[in-house]
Amino acid sequence: MLAFHSLTGCDTVYTFCGIGKNTAWKVWMSFREIDRVLHQLCTSTSDIDDECYAVLQRFHILLYDRASDLQNINDCRRLLFTRKNRAIENIPPTADVLAQHIKGATLQARIWNNSLDSQYAIPSPTN
Repeated sequence: MLAFHSLTGCDTVYTFCGIGKNTAWKVWMSFREIDRVLHQLCTSTSDIDDECYAVLQRFHILLYDRASDLQNINDCRRLLFTRKNRAIENIPPTADVLAQHIKGATLQARIWNNSLDSQYAIPSPTN
């Protein structure tokens, strides 16, 4: 739940325009492959691997287009903008922006997950 909250926007991590908690919750309930990844975001101390990033990318694609079968967020972005005439603020972020968003959300989720540990060394946000 911590990773879901930080990933979908909270006080310290931005949210994406037009995507609220309700929408994200419905996508989560229909895309249960993300459960393991959300748990890993909170508990792992290593970087996010390519497999987890692919699942997170797919989750974000579904946030913007639930019927999509695309796997690449940049392809989804192009499709929604060119074929479905979505406004620029209502299309997914680029892959690079999404990667930075995931890093920030992961950092926040890990801090919350370890908030009761009096000796927890907060990781550097620059790494």
